[in-house]
Amino acid sequence: MFARIENEKIKEVSYLDMEGKDGWVESPSLVCIGFSYIGGIFKPPYVDYVKDQNWDVVRKARNKALSECDYIELPSYTAADKADWLSYRQALRDMPQTYSNLEKPEGHPDFSFPDKPGNSIG
Repeated sequence: MFARIENEKIKEVSYLDMEGKDGWVESPSLVCIGFSYIGGIFKPPYVDYVKDQNWDVVRKARNKALSECDYIELPSYTAADKADWLSYRQALRDMPQTYSNLEKPEGHPDFSFPDKPGNSIG
């Protein structure tokens, strides 16, 4: 089976031998129009949906962690650890860029939330 790829998506499939024809690659028989083809790997359309859902979970947890220490940004907060908290908050805000290529962030070995500074909040 062969698939015609355009903009990293399968646009057409054929059981005819399309080897050597522009845009066509050999594919497993289970692929269909709409699959992604990135870096030589076929991915079903729902992979992007799962990735987005995983990031939604992470984003909610990240936003909760940010809201729990919003008061750190107030000028009236003058504790010695303020710089540590500001760095922690920036690391939380940077998470989508830091882990932008992960499909399942919470299951990835390199994925972790930044450590809170030594003082407990609350």
